[in-house]
Amino acid sequence: PTAVGRMAFRLAGMIPMFVEREALWARVERWRRRLGGLGMPPVESNRFGRVADFVELAGGGQDVHRAEAAARVRDGVSLAPAVSELLDAAAARGVRVWLVAMPLSPGHSAAGSSPEWQAYLELLRRRAEASGAHLVDAAGWIDDPGLFVDSVHLSPEGAREFSRRLAGAMGARGGGG
Repeated sequence: PTAVGRMAFRLAGMIPMFVEREALWARVERWRRRLGGLGMPPVESNRFGRVADFVELAGGGQDVHRAEAAARVRDGVSLAPAVSELLDAAAARGVRVWLVAMPLSPGHSAAGSSPEWQAYLELLRRRAEASGAHLVDAAGWIDDPGLFVDSVHLSPEGAREFSRRLAGAMGARGGGG
């Protein structure tokens, strides 16, 4: 983005009309979901959307996760192209980047400790370090299912615990400030 674009974005965040407009669209989306479900059995949802959508997103089970990690290691594919481009651009500009393997819910945590996942993390770590970035493996940080609101997202309390630990990990590696 250009300097003008960045400035326009920052200014929009300070103008109450634009801030309120964003809040309005969040309310419209909640009403759209409610009306779309009229006459249908209730569907479990949270602030991120339908819980079932995230079960499908994280779905496939541990065997699928292990197979995907093994395939990425075998093929040498560590990151999505957009993330690789971001790392390259940041390295060229001397910007420090932190990659975080987010906490896995207890239903997926066994996949996160598998040899396939550990090999994939090592591939990620090597790619990150080649670009001057750091990788934080937070996959096993939250093992209480009560700290997740669905199979992917942390609860507010879980987010606080994660943030506390992330700050500590970044501080230990010289990332604070």
